[in-house]
Amino acid sequence: MAWIVAQFLGVGRWLRWLGGIIARVAMRYPWQCALVVALLAAGWEHHGKVIAEGQRDALKAQIAQMQAATKAAEQRSVARAKENTDVHTTVQHESRDATQRYVDAHTIRVPVAPSSAAPEGSGAGLPAFTAPDTIVVTLSSDDALACGDDYSYALSAYLWAKSKVDAGDAVYEK
Repeated sequence: MAWIVAQFLGVGRWLRWLGGIIARVAMRYPWQCALVVALLAAGWEHHGKVIAEGQRDALKAQIAQMQAATKAAEQRSVARAKENTDVHTTVQHESRDATQRYVDAHTIRVPVAPSSAAPEGSGAGLPAFTAPDTIVVTLSSDDALACGDDYSYALSAYLWAKSKVDAGDAVYEK
């Protein structure tokens, strides 16, 4: 289709005519034509350098924006980490205090006289007010405090995950 339009408009003849003029000028003035070609090539190269510099400047601007965004994200991350550490410390202290109060409130202390031995059939070390069908579970205060520490760690992990979901950094899925 384009060939038909070119034939109709006489583009072929026009191009041959232009090529003939250029060839005659190049034969008559070879040094001047070489200079024109060299100037055109230099202009084309300069144009390419200008485009490359523009692209380089745009790339530098993008890198600067990414570095600023990264620095801001790091600062937010450090702030969140400090906030979460403070929350964990608070939860840990509250849990230890509550566990210690529980241990103090539920500890059975049996006074032992130096010369008295436990009577037969009363259960070794159980107070006299304990009912015969009572089940006594013993737990050392260290074990109770360790359970309280585990609870505080789990609660801190839950609060941390909840803060990530609330901030939009994570998604809760069931």
